[in-house]
Amino acid sequence: MDIIKRIKYLKKLLNKNNYLYYIKQNPELSDGEYDTYFRELLKLENLYPQYKDIDSPTHRIGAKPSTEFKITKHLQPMMSLSDCFNEEEFHTWHNRNSKILKNQNFEMVSELKIDGLAISLIYENSKLKTASTRGNGNEGEDVTSNARTIKTIPLNLNKNIPGNIEIRGEVFISKSQFTTLNIEREKNNLPKYSNPRNCASGSLRQLDPIITKSRRLDTFIYSIGYYDSSILLPETQYDRLKFLSELGFKTNNNTLLSNSLEGTINIYKSFEKKIPELDYLCDGLVIKVNNINSQNIIGELTRSPKWAIAFKYPGNRAITQIKDIEINIGRTGTINPIANLVPIELDGVTITNATLHNPSYIEKLDLKIGDWVYIERAGDVIPKVLSVIKNKRNGLEKKFIFPIICPSCNSKIVRNKSDAIYYCLNNKCITKIKRSIEYFVSKNAMDVEGLGPSIIEKLVSNKIINNFADIYYLKKEDLLKLDGFGVKSAENLIHSIENSKNRSSVKLLVALGINHIGNEMSDLILNKFESIKNLYNLNYDHLLEIPQIGPQIATSIIEYFNDADNRTQIDKLINLGLNYKNIKSSNINSDLLGLNFVITGKLEKFTRSEIKDLILSLGGKVSSNITKNIDYLIAGTDPGSKLEKATELKIKIISENEFKILIK
Repeated sequence: MDIIKRIKYLKKLLNKNNYLYYIKQNPELSDGEYDTYFRELLKLENLYPQYKDIDSPTHRIGAKPSTEFKITKHLQPMMSLSDCFNEEEFHTWHNRNSKILKNQNFEMVSELKIDGLAISLIYENSKLKTASTRGNGNEGEDVTSNARTIKTIPLNLNKNIPGNIEIRGEVFISKSQFTTLNIEREKNNLPKYSNPRNCASGSLRQLDPIITKSRRLDTFIYSIGYYDSSILLPETQYDRLKFLSELGFKTNNNTLLSNSLEGTINIYKSFEKKIPELDYLCDGLVIKVNNINSQNIIGELTRSPKWAIAFKYPGNRAITQIKDIEINIGRTGTINPIANLVPIELDGVTITNATLHNPSYIEKLDLKIGDWVYIERAGDVIPKVLSVIKNKRNGLEKKFIFPIICPSCNSKIVRNKSDAIYYCLNNKCITKIKRSIEYFVSKNAMDVEGLGPSIIEKLVSNKIINNFADIYYLKKEDLLKLDGFGVKSAENLIHSIENSKNRSSVKLLVALGINHIGNEMSDLILNKFESIKNLYNLNYDHLLEIPQIGPQIATSIIEYFNDADNRTQIDKLINLGLNYKNIKSSNINSDLLGLNFVITGKLEKFTRSEIKDLILSLGGKVSSNITKNIDYLIAGTDPGSKLEKATELKIKIISENEFKILIK
């Protein structure tokens, strides 16, 4: 598979569907299809972060709002939920939060995941002030006039609530009302809606509120967003749902509590049988940590809260045949079996590959090349082989022999007891070297602009570099030996490599490519241990002092730093002047300390990563939105609407040159 082409295709497909879904209310992909493609893109970008860029839909919560409606800014971002599709993934979520809370039996509330359109309702002194769609998560469309036509949205609350409070929920159309509406449209020679969710979305976003009213939309309210500090609220999600009901909102009665992992899984299984009987669409459960204080302790990611997860029900299944089994080598040396399938269409998508995980999974299924199998799409990167249809065997099937040596370097491969995956441990393996350098220079790590896979291939193949530390010894003359390089392009790449030395220690730790260590984990580790060099002699128990680190991650870190070659490379990077210490705000002597910045427009002297890392290293903060709390807007060319808003709020606007003066 051509990784670059696949990522470009997925980005184009998902961005198009975001537009069709959020703007035109006529998506080409079902929810299940979108989840599958999104998770495939997310995993590919994690495996090959050098190909991830700002236009990826994984950076976004939704699509931009339609310009046909007035745009309104949410008082608090409306995040989306992370998904899980099986018990193993739910176990991972539960175990992570158990460690953070230091409690295996924390209480969870399970709510039905209604398949509709998210809405935000602002009440001022108990009266409905505004209603808006989720939009891009930060801004949505003002649909107040239409929301007022929905009978389950109270215009006045049943209780006196002083100040502002934001209520969130889901707008939907019942299955029965949807059927009635489509019958009427068919009679009038109008196109039918494809499904209830699209119908609800299109109905709420009608320019004429009379049309919205005629659709008889409904709501289920499920949470409280922003609220003034003077408002006293219940301290659990379950009690807040009761409170919302008392205020006059319609909440879903299918809400249950559990304080065990097994209990919540039983709730999930029991609801799966009941959902077909409901008069509204539902594709899973939303499971939340019940205690609000515990939610605050657990925190959030950029895109989603860590204290909640959407536990979705299985996707559709199909039957196809295994043509062959191939081996893919990952950047950490993982030896991954992939099934090549006779192409089969499932939910309108042609499936050609399926994951086989590891040799144990193949043995457990008793899977052979030529077998007919059930496959399932349920949000995995590629579909999963569920089982073998043994009564379709004809005797021509072949047993797959898992390799005992690495297909790239012919070194012996070793099984990791913790995850049953085989690894190539040879640090001289050419494929591993290429993958590790690609990861090191990627946008998610050291962000070396212009150093892509094709150039790395040439540099490694010509033995100009042998590891990621070697890129900092590259000279212009080395690059001019390669096809495709002129003087200017060589100078530009050398300049880009030199600039990457300014990246933070957090980025450097990520760039090393240690298994399971991304930006969030890197930040946690360096906040505690302060320096990458301090990780050289850590023991197992020291690492487990960080709640988010478990045995698997701790072992991965220790094994990496116990390797003398790895330490040698890190020492080279440190001697070259790369940042390896975590700079804490209390130790920063800078005029930027505590200042808030927003960056907009096209920059000429910095990349976005460079200027952001520089601000953070000097004690400043970087935000993506203009608010009254922002101190400076750094404006490049074509700054857009942020410049206008900054001007309105009388925020100081500076150029790149003025910023350089500011930090001197």
